[in-house]
Amino acid sequence: MKKIFLLVSCLLLVLSGIVFASIVGTPHNIASGGCVACHTPHGAVSSTNGPLWNRSQATQTYTPYSSATLDMGPIAAGDINAPQSIACLTCHNGVTSTVVNAPGPGTTVGSAWDSTTVAAGAALGFAGTTNTFANVGTDLSNDHPIGFVYDNTKGPAGEFATPAAVIAAKLPLYTVGAANNRVECATCHDVHNVAYATPTATEVYFLRMTNVNSAMCRTCHITK
Repeated sequence: MKKIFLLVSCLLLVLSGIVFASIVGTPHNIASGGCVACHTPHGAVSSTNGPLWNRSQATQTYTPYSSATLDMGPIAAGDINAPQSIACLTCHNGVTSTVVNAPGPGTTVGSAWDSTTVAAGAALGFAGTTNTFANVGTDLSNDHPIGFVYDNTKGPAGEFATPAAVIAAKLPLYTVGAANNRVECATCHDVHNVAYATPTATEVYFLRMTNVNSAMCRTCHITK
């Protein structure tokens, strides 16, 4: 009896985790496609863009952020190559992206799933609303930098938190090739996080933590 109780308890915990991570009712539930809008259990594209990735797009060239005040730069165009950013940009760069393996026969995009195509240059939105900031384009020079190694010793003393403190605050830094502690799109955003699914004056979709009073920004920029 105890074994059955423990098994049921574990199952409920697993299911509760799945519900919490659900994209239903969020902008990532693309055209009501759900998981298939980004993932497929079979026939995934041959790339490392994401786990069992289901979106097709030719390799793009990005213009990285550049500034004389960027202490942890410079960032080369080739540095925009991490799966933790490219997976996001597959839809958010304004270039056509389509589902590779649609449900059903599992071969091509069916007519019922044509709406999972993100049109070139289209502003992504939710429930018919326009959200132009979701279409960042391939020119990332006016967006928060990605593709660089987070190294607090390269800035003025005390300006930036240590990598360990950033990671402890649940903002992950990534290993890409031989480089550790890289900042990528997924450092600040969790594509499955619905904790902030209703935007407000201080919150946007899919942040990893609250940004009230710039709390998330100041996790790294501690003196700003």
